[in-house]
Amino acid sequence: MPKIDLKKFNPEIKLPKLSLPKISLRKKSDPEIKDSQQNKTDKPAKKSRSLSPKSSKKKIAPIGVAIYADALYCTFPNESEHKRIPLEAGCVHNGAIRDFELLSKALKSLLEFVPPKTPVVIGLPPNDVMMRPIAFPEMSDSDLKSTIDLNFEEYFPFTRDEAVLDFARIDLPSNNPNILQQIHVLIATARRSCIEQVLKITQEVGMKLEAIEPLNTALLRVMPEAQENLCMIVDVNEFFTSMTVSWNGEGIFFRTSNRSKDLEATVTDILNTAQFSENQYRGFFIQKIIVTGNEEFANRIIPYLENRAEVVSLPSDYASSDGLAIRDSKGIYIDLRSRDYLALQKRKNSFNINRVAILALITTLVFALIVSVVLSILKANKLNVALDSERDFISNLQNQVRDLERENDYLHSQQRGILQILNFKREDLPVLEVMNALEANTGVGIEFRSINFGKDRSGCVATLEATAEDEELIIAMTEGLTHSGIFRNITMPSSQKLESDKINFTLILNIEDLMR
Repeated sequence: MPKIDLKKFNPEIKLPKLSLPKISLRKKSDPEIKDSQQNKTDKPAKKSRSLSPKSSKKKIAPIGVAIYADALYCTFPNESEHKRIPLEAGCVHNGAIRDFELLSKALKSLLEFVPPKTPVVIGLPPNDVMMRPIAFPEMSDSDLKSTIDLNFEEYFPFTRDEAVLDFARIDLPSNNPNILQQIHVLIATARRSCIEQVLKITQEVGMKLEAIEPLNTALLRVMPEAQENLCMIVDVNEFFTSMTVSWNGEGIFFRTSNRSKDLEATVTDILNTAQFSENQYRGFFIQKIIVTGNEEFANRIIPYLENRAEVVSLPSDYASSDGLAIRDSKGIYIDLRSRDYLALQKRKNSFNINRVAILALITTLVFALIVSVVLSILKANKLNVALDSERDFISNLQNQVRDLERENDYLHSQQRGILQILNFKREDLPVLEVMNALEANTGVGIEFRSINFGKDRSGCVATLEATAEDEELIIAMTEGLTHSGIFRNITMPSSQKLESDKINFTLILNIEDLMR
């Protein structure tokens, strides 16, 4: 191939992203491979998830949502449909999310196309996730998790409290028996603030989130060529270039270049990454470079990689989202949802006999309490009815007592009158005549309080104290007594109107000498 001066290319040309089913292979003669690599048999990678174990087969296939700088690239279940949701400028910058409000707006737009209860797997841009393989002595997953937590700051440039992480066991290319006896773990971590923002957004928009993954690891699941030996996957687009070195389909080295518009710099970054990987794993060589992403950008860099290794072109804007939608194949599965979030989801979705028993007990207690309250209310109502009946009975008794007291007072007054009459009889006073006259001329509505008989120089005198309901009764009584022929003179020295509108009055009756 003739030598091409990279400086002649204009790195400022913006090319549209294309998604084409076309697959082209550009091969060169394979370089010499050492016997140790040729004879190494492929063995399945050991899968062990310490933080978020791979769940059983889902009834509903998830939607893969890859976050790039220009848009959300979405793969719907079974890769039957792709959709691009544009992102406003500034949402993703230099391969990392910068404006979560713009991301929330785009996810809300995506929900218009998502069937209800369909899970979603979100792929983070490469610069939002840091990944590196670490070697450990053989230990259990629980001990491994504790060891990673304790030594986290030795591996990454921020504290454990600021981070969310997940890991998976992987194999590394090596002929060293000591290295092969160790376990190798790919640790992926992201800033807790970033993950919590993504979790908050998905909850606010009502999205059923199944996982948060790095785009790099998801990309490997759609690359069958990456399942053999040492390969390099290059995902190139207008804004950044992601490079992943894999061993038997598992990512072991990751790098991102933000210089996609500079063709010479991008090619240099790719070649340097390949060389660094081979230096790390001496005796092993990158046999294939798989180029995916935007077809125009891919075609610009492919000619400069053909002398380095066999180049496989798989142009697709949706390669990463296709990988995110795959949940049941070989490969690494990373989930960066926080432990607190996963524990909460597990409690919500798990069947716990103790929780059911407690809930049943609480329900029984509440039901018993309700029944007790209802019975108490009914009993109280019954007692209130009985109490009202007793109150009525007592009130009737009190009225009867008052009537009897009035009757008793009346009888006492009658007794006193009779005694007076008897006394007057002893004194030869015309009591009976006066009483008969009073009885004959006193209408209903007049009540005698007292009557006293006596004598003065003019003769016998009777003093009557009584109560009348109105003045007309008093006038009628006075006129009747005047015409009775028994009294020679009748005077009313005093009268008083009461609050009850009755009138207390006094009559002085001068009695004729009835003995003449």
